[in-house]
Amino acid sequence: MRTVMFGAALALVSATCAQALVGGLFSFDQDRPLLVQNRGAKSPLKLRDPPPPTLRPTLASKNPQGDGTVVMCRATDNLNDTALDRAIPSLCSASVLDVLSLDFGALLGSVSISLTSPDGRQSKYSTPSCANPFGNDCDQNYDIYMRPGVALGTYTFVATSALNPYRTLKGGYTVVAQTKPILRMRLLRPSDAVQPWLSFAPGAAVTVDLAGYRALGTANLYLYRGIRGRMNESVAGGLPEAVFEYAAALGEVQFDLRGEASFAIPTQPDDPLTDYMVVSDPHQQGNQWDWNARFTLGRH
Repeated sequence: MRTVMFGAALALVSATCAQALVGGLFSFDQDRPLLVQNRGAKSPLKLRDPPPPTLRPTLASKNPQGDGTVVMCRATDNLNDTALDRAIPSLCSASVLDVLSLDFGALLGSVSISLTSPDGRQSKYSTPSCANPFGNDCDQNYDIYMRPGVALGTYTFVATSALNPYRTLKGGYTVVAQTKPILRMRLLRPSDAVQPWLSFAPGAAVTVDLAGYRALGTANLYLYRGIRGRMNESVAGGLPEAVFEYAAALGEVQFDLRGEASFAIPTQPDDPLTDYMVVSDPHQQGNQWDWNARFTLGRH
């Protein structure tokens, strides 16, 4: 298993990782239905409410400075391969809200994947076909965002090449519960996993995913709106900082038995086109709000 940490600059995400996530098959594996909570139909993005005493009126968000991870595992039929990035359950493990990228580059052409979940249910997937299966234009990665509600446990797969000699690879991975409170905007596309923050069209609903919080507990969610940017000279290269001001309380979210929840934020076509950030109380882990909890409202 190879884990890519989103660090002080986007360049820290490897080119292999970026290529895998931009063009590969992308899936939302959710075997346990989870209700998406919301605050109603009215958008909060125009509000300018005073902050409660427990929150700061402004926050400076370093760009980027998050703790999100992409777990990369490689499918192989070489039993003598001792690499730690092999796609087998004992080595390939992803937590809820991680992105898992399975690399089937050892197979030619499009790849048919039969995936068996922990409860024995089977799902069928296939990677896109490509014009030149022997060239570099084929993307043979299967990317999964582990959103709240995904079944925990061991997954196994059988992947088969569509071209002669029709090789087959077997393997698997393990999904585990999140152990620290994490908040992130729900991913919409494979490329979103390596973006500093997500972009939504005005009028679209923005979904916040949370995991690793106290089981059956609650958290209050708050919205901050971007007001200006500045250069942080204390960081090598002068990484920019985005300054946010408090906008509104979004409401209370209720967690399930695993400490997971999802919350929808409505937007309207005339909402301000700028950056936003969501903060939870109890607070999400570390600098997570600097990266995964940010989103932009812009023209698409």
